[in-house]
Order: sequence, then C-alpha cells, then structure tokens
Amino acid sequence: MATIVKQNVGIDQSKDCFKAAFGTLDSEQRSKVKSSKRFDNNQSCFKRLVEWTDKLNLAGTPLWFTIETTGVYYEGLTYFLHEGGRQ
Repeated sequence: MATIVKQNVGIDQSKDCFKAAFGTLDSEQRSKVKSSKRFDNNQSCFKRLVEWTDKLNLAGTPLWFTIETTGVYYEGLTYFLHEGGRQ
C-alpha cells in the first residue's frame, strides 16, 4: 500500500487574489490534487489559507508551499507564511 510522502500547496498569485491547490505525492510517485480554492490577496485570507491547509494536512508528512511569483504580489503571503514557520 502506498503512503503519502510529501504534500504541497501550489499557489498562483495575482494582484487581487490567489488560487491554491493542495496536492500529495505517494511512495509510488503518484501525485493527486486533494482540493483547490480561491482566496483574496489580503491578510485575513492568508489566515484562511493556513486554516484550510491545516484541515487537509496529514500530521508527520512534510508540507511545502510553492508560490508562482508575479511582480511583488506574492510578497505579503510569502512573509506571512515564513513568519508562521511554514516552508
């Protein structure tokens, strides 16, 4: 039976919003998108993103955030995640 070895939140960032997809990679190298969601690009939605990922996260399995950087629009979210100890 395959086990989840990595989790990733891929984020497509723009000026007004960002779209996030929560995906997993298993021990047989199969990837799967578990969920996706759109958020406004502001501090309160940064918190909602973390709450959403916490619900999907498998404890003990590495979770990474990957952000597509567009202009400077990604900076607020990047700093927020970093200050919260997210990778």
